[in-house]
Amino acid sequence: MMMNIEIRQKYGIAAERRAKKLRLCDEAIYLDQGGVLTQEDLANLLGTSLSTIKRDDAYLMKQDVSLLTRGMVEDIGRGVSHKTKAVVLYLKNYTLSEIARKMAHSPSSMNRYLEDFLVVAFLHRVSYPLLTIRKITKLSERLIKEYIGLIERAESEGYKDRLSQLLDPFKVNEPLKTLVVEGAQ
Repeated sequence: MMMNIEIRQKYGIAAERRAKKLRLCDEAIYLDQGGVLTQEDLANLLGTSLSTIKRDDAYLMKQDVSLLTRGMVEDIGRGVSHKTKAVVLYLKNYTLSEIARKMAHSPSSMNRYLEDFLVVAFLHRVSYPLLTIRKITKLSERLIKEYIGLIERAESEGYKDRLSQLLDPFKVNEPLKTLVVEGAQ
């Protein structure tokens, strides 16, 4: 692992600051047992402005580097949820352990994200409205919208087969479905 001085000499001050940000976020989560830093925390710790932190975040996101700040972990703010990013990687045929390593999350978290996505996909497939999906899953409306958008983009982005394969266990036997629907009337 490169030291800060080596990073600064080889890649510049911005790269050194980004490396420090990544390390601070990792330490907050792993060493402080689940703590997460805000962008404001990072600005204070690094002695820089909030706008610089936001620019760094945008740069890191373009590089496909997950920065685990409070906004990302708790799915607040404008960015695409890290949960959606994890599901996209799974749809691209990465394994849960590969995704966990790539995103610096536990495999159990990756599994939970995938299970939540599959429940949303199933409920969306059988035409449940957004608010009902939200009540059933207890997920944020924003995350559900991201998942539904991902489902709708599946074909154009080449995930259709993988998504169908994942949803196969949820297939409802048509005669049973008819019986349930007719019996409810």
